[in-house]
Amino acid sequence: MGWRRLSRYIRALEDQGDLIRVTHPVDCYLEAGCIADKLVKNDGPAVIFEKPRLADGTISELPLA
Repeated sequence: MGWRRLSRYIRALEDQGDLIRVTHPVDCYLEAGCIADKLVKNDGPAVIFEKPRLADGTISELPLA
């Protein structure tokens, strides 16, 4: 099944329990990649980082998926 809207796909993942939302700040440089890598290698759920920390230390207004 194809998805025309990302929001619908994300909602479907949430409804199936296949999505984790990380609500605390996570460093984009290494930390987010490490977490996502471990989830993928363990057949874990998809992940959205709601407060990604940028290289300059600020928190991005946009989530990282």
